[in-house]
Amino acid sequence: MQKTIPFLMFTGNNCGKTKEAVTFYTSLLPNSEIKEIKGFEPGEPGAEKGLIKHVLFSLAGTEYMAADDPEGSYSFNPSVSIAVNCETDTEIETLYQALLKEGKVMMPLDSYGFSRKFAFFSDQYNFSWQLILF
Repeated sequence: MQKTIPFLMFTGNNCGKTKEAVTFYTSLLPNSEIKEIKGFEPGEPGAEKGLIKHVLFSLAGTEYMAADDPEGSYSFNPSVSIAVNCETDTEIETLYQALLKEGKVMMPLDSYGFSRKFAFFSDQYNFSWQLILF
């Protein structure tokens, strides 16, 4: 049976940062790993720049894919985000501080009525996150 897998395309100023971002993300959440990473083959567009053609990784057991796209003229936006259900105050605060570094806050870590703590922000790669503590 087929399954869907979210795919992150690193373009524009983020092109060339796929491996860095995926390594960072997998270091923050338990049960996360880089499963497979492939660069471009010699002669393929992107090969001379050392870009990532394909990476399969998991965050907290959920699979994702990512790649560098030197031709893309689009970028991440807040309409798509990864939501992380946190179990403790320490977990949500640690993730918030790590992921927010050089990012942009849309909703700071606080109580909003629908959860004890919640945050909505983008990270240094302009990818959006929602952290939730029920």
